[in-house]
Amino acid sequence: MNTAWFCGTFDPVHLAHLRVASHILEEFQLDSIGFLPSGQPPNKLNQSVSPAAIRLELLGLAIAHEPRFFISTIETDRQGPSYMIDTIAILKSVYPIEAPVLMMGSDNLASLSTWKSWQQLIEQSRLIVFRKDYSDLVLPGFLQPWSGHIRFSSAPLLDISSTDIRRRIREGEPVDFLLSDPVKSRIFERQYYH
Repeated sequence: MNTAWFCGTFDPVHLAHLRVASHILEEFQLDSIGFLPSGQPPNKLNQSVSPAAIRLELLGLAIAHEPRFFISTIETDRQGPSYMIDTIAILKSVYPIEAPVLMMGSDNLASLSTWKSWQQLIEQSRLIVFRKDYSDLVLPGFLQPWSGHIRFSSAPLLDISSTDIRRRIREGEPVDFLLSDPVKSRIFERQYYH
């Protein structure tokens, strides 16, 4: 199974998430992308994260059109903070993979040294890094020993943020061209993020 795992909060999933996933699927000739919504991200313990049921519902609507995309609830099924090193162990026990391929934004790569057991995480996985801001994709010096474990994607930068989408919805601003139609319809139908 040639799968990359797209880890994130997806609160809500937006068009940049889908575009990056589609690009990486083709660029790295993958069979599938597994979306791995985080349960309680350790870097967001002081922030409010929407219930997993809402995020999973919207993610399901967003990826329904692409049979090579699927959702894993490994992290949302767990209690407490979702540490990636623990998720890697679960992925390796559930799927026949030696080193899971994880997709992450350049912002997370830059702060990887703050993650729990980050060196083991790098040793036990492979990373595909995509641009999250306008800075160049550069391997931070502390990751040089693991340069063979990290590849950069040429996925285009789409300046869309879930935080901004939630703010726009609360303030009654348009979210056209930021969300897929099914996701946008469900958000307004159920009054999510209002």
